[in-house]
Amino acid sequence: MMPGFERQLPVDMEWIENHKKGYNEGTAIPMMTQNVINHNSLQVKWSSRYVFSSKNNFSLAREMIAADPIFKNGIKVKSS
Repeated sequence: MMPGFERQLPVDMEWIENHKKGYNEGTAIPMMTQNVINHNSLQVKWSSRYVFSSKNNFSLAREMIAADPIFKNGIKVKSS
């Protein structure tokens, strides 16, 4: 068993249905603020050209780039 997994039980069926509907129908998936920040930071980290904002708010991207300039051009995937 994965450490911490037991804390996620019982499974919230409403959460599962919301995500299923979101992915299948393209509808918004309800998220907590921390989850939105995490998703947005992943977009900044891995973007090589653009980040998008429906509210024209790029403060997280600016903060991340100021803290570590590597995020200005995104993290590059290397293969051997």
